[in-house]
Amino acid sequence: MKRTRRQPKSRKALSRRDANATRTRILHTAAKQFAEHGLSGGRVEAIAATAGVNIRMIYHHFGSKQELYLAVLDNAYLGLREQELRLDYSALAPLQGLLRLFEFLHAHFAAHPELIRLMTGENLLHAAYLKRSTQVATRSSPVIALIADLLRRGEANGEIRRGIDPLQLYVAMVALSYFHLSNAHALLDLPLQLAVAALASGPSGAGARDHRAVLEIGRGLTCRCDGKPGPVMPGVFAKRHE
Repeated sequence: MKRTRRQPKSRKALSRRDANATRTRILHTAAKQFAEHGLSGGRVEAIAATAGVNIRMIYHHFGSKQELYLAVLDNAYLGLREQELRLDYSALAPLQGLLRLFEFLHAHFAAHPELIRLMTGENLLHAAYLKRSTQVATRSSPVIALIADLLRRGEANGEIRRGIDPLQLYVAMVALSYFHLSNAHALLDLPLQLAVAALASGPSGAGARDHRAVLEIGRGLTCRCDGKPGPVMPGVFAKRHE
């Protein structure tokens, strides 16, 4: 039987693969550097040394320190977007779906401390670089549509009160997942620090009780005690009427 010889990969393909691997390595290293020191304090020399590349390679791939920082922001935000796109709660009851969504956001921020620090640093810059992003701006969070669908189904079956704005609810979920991590070091009061540590431990372990308490707060904000649909209730989640 005649054997067919496997054709070796072209040098161009190997070069492209190596270039992609180098770019990814630089991005991951830069994310840690900018998360720790911010844009102004982050050093290209330190990024090159840790990533095992020369500085010229960084400028070859990204052009400048500022463009590298923007690429890091894009990568961090789009990582969250990609995870959100995998969510499918269509088989869950509406309220259960909302609580599961909050658990996802809570876990994602806890697992990605660099994202917390990058968001904090970019807020101090008034989102100057995110406003320049062509990727983040064109890929709005798919979670808003998911929340809107869960709210619509919940209103229809009487499980969730009417008048809740999907964007307002999403912002509140992110705030509850973000605040205790971004402000942990500034909360000098010991009971507050203990509460933050408990929240950060997630839905299993020492912080389970505190985590469930946050979920119960969400439950109280989103449904009526009698489970029946009712008039719009004033609150931070209420839809704004023009």
